[in-house]
Amino acid sequence: MIDSITILDETYKNRSKLSHIKFTNRTNILIGPNGCGKSTILQLLSSSINPNLKHLTKCRDIEFTGNFDVLFKDFEKDNPRIANSIEFSKTPGFDLSSRFKSHGEVGLTLIETLDRIKEPSCIILDEPELALDGTNLYKIKKLFERLSEFCQIILATHNPILWSVKNANLIQFDKTYLNKSIKNYNSSIKYLNFIVESET
Repeated sequence: MIDSITILDETYKNRSKLSHIKFTNRTNILIGPNGCGKSTILQLLSSSINPNLKHLTKCRDIEFTGNFDVLFKDFEKDNPRIANSIEFSKTPGFDLSSRFKSHGEVGLTLIETLDRIKEPSCIILDEPELALDGTNLYKIKKLFERLSEFCQIILATHNPILWSVKNANLIQFDKTYLNKSIKNYNSSIKYLNFIVESET
């Protein structure tokens, strides 16, 4: 389990409002506006296994506590439709079948593979909601709730459905972000309900 991370690098501290984070042993969800440092945190945590990755040169002053038996998935990069994808080489036949699937279907398949993984003490996910519809978002929310029973999850997402994962530790990079986002989300839901009522 990863207990905490502190970034001492002044460049990062000036850009982000959160440079020290404590994690729980269940689901931890990083929330905040674009560019606030969520993905940087996830990349630094995952790269603890390989300190030679390029992004460490930008932010070398880091302190970790905990162990790092980590599985990291970036849903912009870990896609079998991309030639240099990790899954492209590790999943026989999946690269071929994925050419006939939508981006959302491929992403869902990648997430569902997590349900068969029992070894990592921590799963790190960057924006797993990419291209998924509401039904499948609710499906992976339930998957994360099952996974958190036996491993730690750390993820970054902008989607309120995933913010509602049971017993999740919401880590806010901007204290006003959650309230503002929920107000916007509720406003959109009211409008959609109006459309539905108008059609019936």
